[in-house]
Amino acid sequence: MVIFALTITGTGDSRTESESSDKISELVLVGPPGPMAIPLAYLAENNKLNDIAEKTTLKIWENQDQLLAMINGGDTPHFVTMPSNTAATLYNKGIDLKSLDISVWGILYVISTDPSIKSIKDLTDHEVIVPFEGAMPDLLFNNICQKTGIDTSKDLSIYYASTPQQTAQLLLAGQKNCAVLTEPLATQVILKGKKAGTDFYRSINLQEEWNKATGLGDRIPIAGTVAMPKIMNNPDAIKKFMEEYSLAIDWLKNNPDEAGDLGSQIEKLGFEAKPIAESVKNTRWDFVRANECKEDIETFFTVLAEQNPKIIGGKLPDSGYYYQ
Repeated sequence: MVIFALTITGTGDSRTESESSDKISELVLVGPPGPMAIPLAYLAENNKLNDIAEKTTLKIWENQDQLLAMINGGDTPHFVTMPSNTAATLYNKGIDLKSLDISVWGILYVISTDPSIKSIKDLTDHEVIVPFEGAMPDLLFNNICQKTGIDTSKDLSIYYASTPQQTAQLLLAGQKNCAVLTEPLATQVILKGKKAGTDFYRSINLQEEWNKATGLGDRIPIAGTVAMPKIMNNPDAIKKFMEEYSLAIDWLKNNPDEAGDLGSQIEKLGFEAKPIAESVKNTRWDFVRANECKEDIETFFTVLAEQNPKIIGGKLPDSGYYYQ
């Protein structure tokens, strides 16, 4: 049975799990508060890793501080799903993690109550809520605007919310009517608005606008999974994890309703089954090994770093970042 938790318990240690015929006593998976945790939950719930582990535990990080506490704590995890730029930042700060894959390639939308908004250019003279000033969605949105010829300091106004949740609250309270949101909050706002009698539109697919603005295609390497130092000397376990994780992504894509049911059982995700199921349909999932999409990753990182190098830890990660 899967175990959901928020904090690391017990003292533990950070010794490497070496290559051995013995199973790992407890394989620890860590995921973010959203649909990206569902493939990990699927692995744990269905004992998909029982060839390499006696028990699989899933823990959820709610914010970056909790993620860092888990990674730097005495009982470090084996595999962690996180935004790709966060993984690069941690690597550049000296954590010897390895990027295994990119599995989320599209998760960003502009949601509004105005049906006339259909492209970035339609946002001229509008106010747009953007959560977390300086974070990846903000930098990506600003970059698309700039490349489209929109000056975000003159042609539109940005209202920075402190969190994505505050962004959703402002929309649902009718205080604002246009925002940049990631899944599953985008879907949740649309469904909650409809229930309350307010029509919200998925006005702009920012992945499509990224392609129009850059010509780099509509796939953005948003997030994936990394292997932590604790598991690095166990290539058989890493291979098994990647095989099963890839199959879990396939299951998620093909069974959004069941994925929604599974996700709704994770109390700390805070989403009901229907919004999760719908958000799965509006998230671009595709398991690609990180070393096979290095060019996509580096191009994305370069664009982000043009505006704020700190978003990737100051530089492009070297070749040691990619698991071979």
